Amino acid sequence: MTVVLFLISFTILIGIFLFRLLIRNIRGELIYKDDGKSQLLVSDTLQIDGKPDYIYRQWFGHLMPVELKKKKSFQNNPYLGDVMQIAAYFVLIEENFHKKPKYGILQYENKKFYIRNTKKLKRKLERILQQMILLQETERLKGFKKNLDKCRTCGHKKICKV
Repeated sequence: MTVVLFLISFTILIGIFLFRLLIRNIRGELIYKDDGKSQLLVSDTLQIDGKPDYIYRQWFGHLMPVELKKKKSFQNNPYLGDVMQIAAYFVLIEENFHKKPKYGILQYENKKFYIRNTKKLKRKLERILQQMILLQETERLKGFKKNLDKCRTCGHKKICKV
């Protein structure tokens, strides 16, 4: 009887330990942080580059980008431009770390969205990038409003024609 009680107590203690470990490491191990000195991730296939705010290595080695937004979301879905940014990070991570992320997180000031890495999302990113290249080549940027604050810190200001 005492052996049975011991095994039950031991099982409960192990369960509590594993639960606490899971809660504490929900995002996993931080392996990349955009701290201003971090390496620029580059995709040769899509000709894009970028720096996610964070990349976490989760259980079983899955990589997950996390993008923090300094704005609120006033809708039930994340903004398209932000989703495409996460989609670009999926490609950058896959090409630079040789692991395909399953999902990423968009964290607004008031909401959190989990974005799944799907073939459909990648195709949409590729279509939008093709449209951007076409616009750049034909210089058809009508309706674009220049934002000096964004332009000042933009990584593309050397080649931008706006």
